[in-house]
Amino acid sequence: NADEQRKFLLEPSKYVNREAFPNDVAIKPRVIVYGPPKSGKTARCQSIASQTGAVHLQMDEVIEDFMTRDSSFADELRETTKWRGRKFDEGDLIALLAKRVERVDCQQNGWVLEGFPLPRPQAEAMLKRSLHPSNVFSVNIPHEEVYKRSEPLKQEEFGCDRTILASRLRYLEE
Repeated sequence: NADEQRKFLLEPSKYVNREAFPNDVAIKPRVIVYGPPKSGKTARCQSIASQTGAVHLQMDEVIEDFMTRDSSFADELRETTKWRGRKFDEGDLIALLAKRVERVDCQQNGWVLEGFPLPRPQAEAMLKRSLHPSNVFSVNIPHEEVYKRSEPLKQEEFGCDRTILASRLRYLEE
């Protein structure tokens, strides 16, 4: 009920059985944090990564990293995106993510993925590629707070276009 939920949210650690998990088992978190723009996803991911040793992944950095590599896969990506002007489809994004989490740092330490996947097809494609998160955190803040937090960026060039921001918030609600 609502009262029990309130109590749990005030002190969630009271409801966790810490003795059930052996201390000699290495934890390799696979965490997804998603939510609206300016909701604090980055800070939460950085906090989780620093506390667990997991690698903080952001899709734009993953894409950029693969685009600059010297490999046949990167050559194919550059060909289709830069020269043919084709956008990344979900298959491309999931393939990039799968290649990234296969690297040694993610295999040894786990990963924290920020803001991805967004639509259901991306999440389903991740599952098909065996990219199963161990935890998913949804950051929920009121839209008014998103606008308030983005206000200082409004004057910067490419800082915060209100039309795009409103459209992203509507997309997240779907």
